Amino acid sequence: MGTAIVGAISVPLAQLPCSGCHGRGAQGGGEGSRIAPNIERGVLETASDERSAYDFETFLAALREGRNPNGREFARAMPRYQFGKAEARAIYDYLGGIGAEQRTGVEPDRVRFAVAVPPGQTELGHRIKDAFDAAWRRLGQARPHGRFPDLRVVEVAGADQFGDASPFAFLLSVPDSSRRFFAEAARARIPVLLPFSQAEGTESPEDIRTAFTTVDDQITSLLEHVGNEVMIVVDAQGQQRLERVGLTARYNAVPIDEFVAGDAAAATIILLGGTSAAARLEQAGMRLEESTIYQLWIDAARRSNASLKATGAKIVVAVPYDARNWEGAKLSIDALAETAALLVQKGLVAAGRDLTRQRFLNSFGTLRLAPPSWPALDYTRHELGGTADTGYIPAQ
Repeated sequence: MGTAIVGAISVPLAQLPCSGCHGRGAQGGGEGSRIAPNIERGVLETASDERSAYDFETFLAALREGRNPNGREFARAMPRYQFGKAEARAIYDYLGGIGAEQRTGVEPDRVRFAVAVPPGQTELGHRIKDAFDAAWRRLGQARPHGRFPDLRVVEVAGADQFGDASPFAFLLSVPDSSRRFFAEAARARIPVLLPFSQAEGTESPEDIRTAFTTVDDQITSLLEHVGNEVMIVVDAQGQQRLERVGLTARYNAVPIDEFVAGDAAAATIILLGGTSAAARLEQAGMRLEESTIYQLWIDAARRSNASLKATGAKIVVAVPYDARNWEGAKLSIDALAETAALLVQKGLVAAGRDLTRQRFLNSFGTLRLAPPSWPALDYTRHELGGTADTGYIPAQ
């Protein structure tokens, strides 16, 4: 696979991706106190006050030997990559096209966003678009750096089907399957902003920003809320989530296929599983009248709530926001659309006139907001969701 030299240490290339410091869009970033420069090819091939313009040979020397076209040596933190000419040429060519990809959907007077909805759900998509457009008008129809957000509705079975028609980002989307949609959007390098769903907690903030506590943070919060006297019942995905937050040693999880009502010595049960897991409890004829079942919001579909209620248990949904101090305490299209309009406005202002996906996403790292109809969001502390709060609401 190849190696790079950092100081005097040889490190596998897989541990030192260029994007780790320069950002996925190659437009610069930071690690610790060091700031990595923009390495788009167009920028490299333009002379600056600090160096002459790069060509391929000087780029190759920069990769291998750690020096710029004028012979000035880079800091030791910059790896010395042991690339051959063919590998270096592939990187050089890639950096030549990344600028256009980063500016996908950016036009002189607008930025193209897309509400992605499952096939047959365009009516819902237009309801979301109308709410966003109305919220943008309430902000004074601002045009940061001369552009407004042009939000369109698209039916999409997969995020990778757009090709040249790709939007700048997906905004306020309603994915049929969140995990699949997020993964496909990441592969297509299209950011996902404020979807009507949570991030798991493993995603990159260069791929997704939500307005909800991540699933990982929510599980941790829920376990702290209920204490140690609890039984955790899991399906396969629930087991993976519990392992991911590192709590399998502290809590014994019971697979859904092995759970029987007589095992529920504790009156509190956490079900980490979706609709099929809840249905199994109903199909087994479980009677749990003395129990309270907690379920994550991401798993709490209408069908799963109906199945759980058939057991006679009290059902509580753990929601990924602070439901105690927020009037309404439930998801609203208008509320999230208003929050999205505010975030887009501030992000476009902060990203500057030379707008790129990376600059826009990086701007979230400076944002703390108190939207009028949504819980407070602080992306300086919580990169993916802007919050780590969890609320608890009895299922209706």
